[in-house]
Amino acid sequence: MKKFVKTLVVLTSVLVLGLSAERASAQVNIVTDQTWQASQNMNGPWGPAFLVGACTNNCVLQCLCPNWNGNLNINTCANAQPIWGTPPPADCFYPAATFFFRQTFNLNYDPTDPCTTVNGTVLWQADNSSRIWINGQTAGNLTSPASGWNTPNGPINIAPYLVPGQNTIIVQVTNLGAGGCPNFAFLSLCLTANVVQQPVDASFGVLPTPTTGGFNLSSTNVQNPNLYHEWYFMTGPGPNGPWTPVGYIPGSVNFSNYLAPNCVFLRIIHRVSTAPDSNCEECEDDVFYNCGGQFKAIPDEERAVIDCAELRDYEWPTTGFGGTDSGFGKVQVGQEPGAGVQLHPNPSKDLLNVTWDKLEVNALKVVDLNGKQLLEQRIDPETNALELDINSLPAGIYLLELSGAYEKVVKKFSVMK
Repeated sequence: MKKFVKTLVVLTSVLVLGLSAERASAQVNIVTDQTWQASQNMNGPWGPAFLVGACTNNCVLQCLCPNWNGNLNINTCANAQPIWGTPPPADCFYPAATFFFRQTFNLNYDPTDPCTTVNGTVLWQADNSSRIWINGQTAGNLTSPASGWNTPNGPINIAPYLVPGQNTIIVQVTNLGAGGCPNFAFLSLCLTANVVQQPVDASFGVLPTPTTGGFNLSSTNVQNPNLYHEWYFMTGPGPNGPWTPVGYIPGSVNFSNYLAPNCVFLRIIHRVSTAPDSNCEECEDDVFYNCGGQFKAIPDEERAVIDCAELRDYEWPTTGFGGTDSGFGKVQVGQEPGAGVQLHPNPSKDLLNVTWDKLEVNALKVVDLNGKQLLEQRIDPETNALELDINSLPAGIYLLELSGAYEKVVKKFSVMK
């Protein structure tokens, strides 16, 4: 078992842990302008691209705009400038030609980080057919063999083609016919790409409130309330375990527990992720001592983010509930005064009588001290007693769990052979 190191942070009755740093986001915006390069071959050589010019002062568009009533949506993107591979000819007659336009941009991110999402879109307009490559890759949804000069193309999703580091976009534009004012030629394009790193912060604090015979314990300072949260609870004889799982709350931003004064160490693990099965996750834990009317963090140790994979090493007992009670889940650790859970005889050889009061129970489980489930039984909620056959259990110490929709009681018993 990995040793977990902790620190003591006490503010009157509230124990607070620090916050994790948020991950950053980055965005790249590119529009056609004079920084683009042009060539008549996809592999170069590359030279400058030329601005076509505004509709009111460009020779091609001077004759186009009156005839077409300004229907040319040349400003497909607000800041994009229409470009072509040659300067506008003085006689307004463009030759038939195919040009390739190229631009590069950088995206800095770690492709192995499960919390990183890369987005990218392209919107463009061209005369009069066009095709786009991103990092040498093209697909059917990136082609526009007959786009039409007066209809914007896209936006299209280019995220699958983006890579860490330098990226290259190449656009092929073909002007099919020569001569005549309508034979204008241009490319107007805008590209947006961004890297979003989802902040996942599992830090938390706890608020112990004394009550008759123990403490009510609830979470505080929980971050990322819009993400998915899980809480895991374990007890042990010392600050480093060995740990026995006693409760698990899925899908709840916060938790609320009852702790009996049973003089054990309590370990709380908080997991935050973008979805229940997502690898974009963070786990943090802390260890506390609950005994004799005192609830305190373990001194002289330091908390740390832990590897969430450790949670898979245990079989967790019946879960509490989450998400339906103002974002609070509940797991009871120990016996609440008045619950009246009795096990007899204890120790026992073959049959264990279980009775309880003031609990609405619908399930019973028996687990060993490693958290492995050995017995399970459904219970009628109207029942408050049963006789449990434990003949199959070898001699040893076990935990019996009574659980309902809103709470759980864990009792220890022994088997003698």
